[in-house]
Amino acid sequence: MMIASTRFVFFTLGCISALMPLVATAQRSTAGRDNAIVESLLRIPDASLGTFPQHREAVTRYLDSAVGTPAYLNVVTHLRLRDEAPRVAELLSIEPASTETTKAARWLLANGGESFVESAIAQTDDAKAAIALSALGYLNDQVPNDLLKAVLQDRTRSLPVRTTAATALG
Repeated sequence: MMIASTRFVFFTLGCISALMPLVATAQRSTAGRDNAIVESLLRIPDASLGTFPQHREAVTRYLDSAVGTPAYLNVVTHLRLRDEAPRVAELLSIEPASTETTKAARWLLANGGESFVESAIAQTDDAKAAIALSALGYLNDQVPNDLLKAVLQDRTRSLPVRTTAATALG
């Protein structure tokens, strides 16, 4: 009886180990398919998931794997994915003086995400707030300038944060 159960265990382990490469290949092919779908959508001018709803799951999987990268922001902006605003807002506090941070701020302000920008600059972590404020300075537009002026005039904010706002205003 012990020999039979041992053989069964080894047989089962052998089957599982034989299937692992197939599972890995299936996962890679799904990621590859998702990437191909996203790349195709990016080549279509004015593409949106409203026009191609059958690709929503593939785009979502792609975005989940690319959060925080320039590719992520490119897909969100090209496909006008307003429901991604919370994750785009996270980019406002990650990397100082980066193109992606500035693009994220611009996209949020252009797509009704002003509250997300306000939350980013209102953070209690001065370093993260400063990153968002710096990004606003590169936009040189009325709305970001108004937000910067408000921070500059807020005496409850720390001196480094207010200094960053002043520098961003130029």
